[in-house]
Amino acid sequence: MKMSAALVAAALLAGCGGSGGGGTGKDTKPANTATPTQDSSTGGDTMSAAAWSKRVEAICVRSEEKATQAGKQLGRRSAAAGDSKQELTYKVLRLESQLVGPWVDQIDALPKPEGQEQAAGRFVANMRAVGDLLGRTATAVKQDDAANGKKLLKQLATKTLTARDEARSLNIDKCNPSPQGVGSSS
Repeated sequence: MKMSAALVAAALLAGCGGSGGGGTGKDTKPANTATPTQDSSTGGDTMSAAAWSKRVEAICVRSEEKATQAGKQLGRRSAAAGDSKQELTYKVLRLESQLVGPWVDQIDALPKPEGQEQAAGRFVANMRAVGDLLGRTATAVKQDDAANGKKLLKQLATKTLTARDEARSLNIDKCNPSPQGVGSSS
């Protein structure tokens, strides 16, 4: 199916900055923790935007490592099974979809960045939408539904670009690198 090759490229394009599932909870607190403050205007805890960015990027780096390992394992299993391009595409999209949720949960569990609470909320919401779109696109590939797959692919591209812009504005480029893997130089 021609759409399959395009969808693998889209899945890789979506990137999601890695996403590593199965976090233990300890991944959400690097050694240099910031002290959250109570913000009565948002009704929740906040931390400085700089501290939030550092913590989020640390989560993303660890998650990227986990996602890379999961992708390598998937590739080996797929090659050993003799999967078709369509089956490999389905498996890649499904894996990415499964990894996004736990990764975003770790970010969402942090106190929000002061002055950027709404932007952080939009980033989390858009990444959840990317995860959902990856899963729905995987299903379209599995069902050989090219028309729906192409529609979902357009939606996925739009949400991915929006999330990349939000990551850049929140100073968390490591969490949503460009397709070539180039983020901000830090």
